[in-house]
Amino acid sequence: MYLLERIRDIRLTIDEILEGRILSPKNLDGKVLDCFSGSGAGVYVIKQFGGEVVGVELDSSAIEEIKNGDGLNIVCGSCFWYLNNLERESLDLITNFAVPEYFDLSEFHELAKKIIKVGGQIIITSGYETREKMRRLSEGILIEKEDWTKRRYDTFIHVFTKGSN
Repeated sequence: MYLLERIRDIRLTIDEILEGRILSPKNLDGKVLDCFSGSGAGVYVIKQFGGEVVGVELDSSAIEEIKNGDGLNIVCGSCFWYLNNLERESLDLITNFAVPEYFDLSEFHELAKKIIKVGGQIIITSGYETREKMRRLSEGILIEKEDWTKRRYDTFIHVFTKGSN
């Protein structure tokens, strides 16, 4: 039941930002990394848009459960380790539908800005507590601008687009 709720919530999030013309459909159809994949809901939803999506999850038991269905590509390991091993400007979209209170946002941003292509985007959902920290990190550090933040329930959706270097 939980997985179905997560899939529905992530699909609604993506649909909302597509409807608002903030998320570029070409980025959903490109090379995508879903960090902190957990139940695999983000990977499942993005795969439906045609993207070449890889999820990264540290919890091996969650991955075993996921691998039993839908042929999702989820790697066991740290998202930071995975990002460190990618080529510069190699991804169109990085998503994080996890709770950013549980990892180092500064480190995540520093790695993500190197890996995302110009015109590529990053979607991060956060709780109320992390909202201001997300805004401060986005100002000139990671991405040209934060395009959109909308409150859905108690979740904020942040979409960043990388400008030219």
